[in-house]
Amino acid sequence: DVDIKTVTAGPNPWDVAFINFRYTDSQNHYYFLIKTDGTLELSKWKNGIQYWLVEKPSAYSPFNWNRIKVDTTGGNIKIYVNSILEIDYTDLDPLTQGKIGLAPYYCHAHFDNVNVQDKNQAQGDTSGEWVGILGRNWQSNIEIRLEEDPTTGNVAVYKEEGIKEVHTKNAD
Repeated sequence: DVDIKTVTAGPNPWDVAFINFRYTDSQNHYYFLIKTDGTLELSKWKNGIQYWLVEKPSAYSPFNWNRIKVDTTGGNIKIYVNSILEIDYTDLDPLTQGKIGLAPYYCHAHFDNVNVQDKNQAQGDTSGEWVGILGRNWQSNIEIRLEEDPTTGNVAVYKEEGIKEVHTKNAD
C-alpha cells in the first residue's frame, strides 16, 4: 500500500504518479495510475510491448491523497483505491516476479506511508533486494531496509555496508 498524490501533472493525462510492480526492467512490468481525468489504468509491458489491461472511469483525482493497494496472486491483480476494490483482473499471460517502484512520471508527486509485503517472504524478514524507481527509466538496485520512528515519523534507511540515512517527515 502507498499514499500517492500528484502535486503538478505534466501536459498529458498520464503524466502523474505511477505505481510499478513486478518490475524486471522498463520493458517488463505492470503499472497502475489515476489519470488527470480520473481514469484508473492498469497496464503491462511485456517484452517491450505495451498492453492496456483495464481502463475504468472514476471520480478519483490524482491531485488528492489516495491510498493505493496492489494485491497480486499468480495472474490475479487486485487494485484497491481508498480501501475500495476498483480493479480485479486476471492476466492469462502474467509476469510472475519483480520489484516495486514509485514513479513521478513527468510530474511532481508525493508518496507516503509505503508498506510493501512479499507473500513469499517469512514474517519479520526484512532482508531482500528492493528497486526504487526514481523517475522515468531511472532505477537503483540496492539492499535496503526502512524503519519509521513512531514518535517523530522520521524514516531511517539502512543500505549496504551499514550506511544509514535519516529522512525527516515533511509537514505536507
